[in-house]
Amino acid sequence: MMKKIIYTISVLVVFANTVSAQQQSTFTNFLLNDYFYNPAIAGSKKVHIANFSYRNQWTGFEGAPSTLIGNFYGSIRNEGKHGYGLSILSDRAGLTQSTAVYLNYAYHIKLNKDIKLGLGFQPGYMQYRVKLYDARLADAGDDVLTGNVLSANALDLNSGFHLYSNKFFVMGAMQQILGKEIQF
Repeated sequence: MMKKIIYTISVLVVFANTVSAQQQSTFTNFLLNDYFYNPAIAGSKKVHIANFSYRNQWTGFEGAPSTLIGNFYGSIRNEGKHGYGLSILSDRAGLTQSTAVYLNYAYHIKLNKDIKLGLGFQPGYMQYRVKLYDARLADAGDDVLTGNVLSANALDLNSGFHLYSNKFFVMGAMQQILGKEIQF
């Protein structure tokens, strides 16, 4: 069993070295929002959890970044073996906005009496938009930047592991594994 754990962690580390990502949303407190960063958290507790977070940076500045996220996750029949979840995210900064929806599955393995290992993956769909009609133009005669909204869609994939007991936890995650470049 220990060989399987070491193999799994080794594979995750190898993939982590080759992954390129895009901008991530920012949250102040990781421990209150650990599920968003690591899909293996789903099902690690024998309860269902719903949470909403809102972050408004640089309050009072026009176009300041703001992020809204809603999560719901738990385990099937609260047994802590099969975890599932749903996340919805809206992120704005200046002229850009992204909206994403993620589904989640996690499987938890009991390694011994006290320690469990959760492995999770989280496929998602993202839409990026750039509202050019809100741009402040230095050259008012630029027809390309007037009245347009650029939009692009992308698929996303996150994964992670969560080794835990009542006394400790160790986790790691990879975000935006597909890392596909957005083309408008």
